[in-house]
Amino acid sequence: MNPIVLHTQRQKRLQPGGYTWHRLGFYHSSSVGRVCNMLMTDDFSKTDDVTVALNNIYCGYYNGSKYLIGGQQNSGDNFLMISEDGAYWEPVTISGFKYVLSIGWNGQYWLITGITADAEGLISWSADGTAWSTPVAIAGYPHNIVNNDTHWFINLSSGGIAKIPFAVADWGSISYLSPGISSVSAIACNSSHIIAGNASIFSGEPAIRYSTDFTNWTTAAYPSQFLAVDSFCRLGTLWFAGVHTDNPVHYALLKSADGINFSEITVDSENDLRAIKIFSNGTKLVIESAITTNPYQYLVYTSDDAGATWTRHDFAYRPAYASIAFCMPKYDPDGIPPIT
Repeated sequence: MNPIVLHTQRQKRLQPGGYTWHRLGFYHSSSVGRVCNMLMTDDFSKTDDVTVALNNIYCGYYNGSKYLIGGQQNSGDNFLMISEDGAYWEPVTISGFKYVLSIGWNGQYWLITGITADAEGLISWSADGTAWSTPVAIAGYPHNIVNNDTHWFINLSSGGIAKIPFAVADWGSISYLSPGISSVSAIACNSSHIIAGNASIFSGEPAIRYSTDFTNWTTAAYPSQFLAVDSFCRLGTLWFAGVHTDNPVHYALLKSADGINFSEITVDSENDLRAIKIFSNGTKLVIESAITTNPYQYLVYTSDDAGATWTRHDFAYRPAYASIAFCMPKYDPDGIPPIT
């Protein structure tokens, strides 16, 4: 199959200390997936897009040498697309999946999560992003993938967190953490600490729970009006949480120096900001956000000073019902910027 050309020119390779950010989206209305490549270093004007072999795009990741995007296809087994430069894309065939929901990288292996046609959870792994293992069942509907220096962690809609050792021979031996939350919306971790967020404002359960031994869990300290979590992110030793509450509805960003004590910080003093997803490449923070007051708007906010000040970027172009995913340099568990 011929490669899919996304740009008329290949992008430059990332240089040491340099980062290129990409925003992926899809069109529901056409029922055909499109990659929308939006560079975080420009004015967010549309560059190019192309029809790809995915009906919906749900996730994307860049590990320093390859891009992977994953999602849904209404027929066939091509639920992943791979590229070495973000410009030329080829389909990857995997079996057993109906959707690919998240993608992770630990410095040696790719890991993906998804579901079957019967909505049963699956994981699969690959060394090169092209040849994938036989899928392994996972208990619950899997969402985000994070990792520290020894394990993968995957939050599940059933309330648990799957814990998987890095050793490939043990990846079928999945253990489950119980943070005391019925439905976990987000997770973040380092080598000695993990936090879990509550998906429901109606459960009466804590919004943020943490563990320092990956077994015993404690409720974190945070402003008590917040009931649920949209997203987590780490930047070095700092922890960030996009949270919200009800009656009245209010969204905010919390910051913590220890992953235990969280306080609210201001991103946009004029708008009630919903931090749908938060990302970091080791130096820059990026919030994919929505302003919930009328008119409803999708925006990006960036910070180069650990959340002290923020720059707002209005989208000049946004696909209808965009699925949000950023491809970025590979994740480092200690928050150190990678050299590529």
